[in-house]
Amino acid sequence: MFFCLVILPLLSSAQLYRSHEVKPGQLSIHLTEGEMTLRPLSDKAIRVQWEKNGSKEEQQFVLNASLKTPAFKVTDEGSK
Repeated sequence: MFFCLVILPLLSSAQLYRSHEVKPGQLSIHLTEGEMTLRPLSDKAIRVQWEKNGSKEEQQFVLNASLKTPAFKVTDEGSK
């Protein structure tokens, strides 16, 4: 939750939100300069991936694919 409230706005402050898409096990946020994908890894960890012009970061430091994705909920509160 801390990430979504504090860090995410800082990362996307120079970009404009276009849309978002909830897929099984992840949330994709489409911005003017690329796509940010958020995947919950556990109750206290998420994975953030950035894709720009169809190219993803090739190197991955830590990812345990055998972990089951925890349940998550996406809500849209609109602009306040």
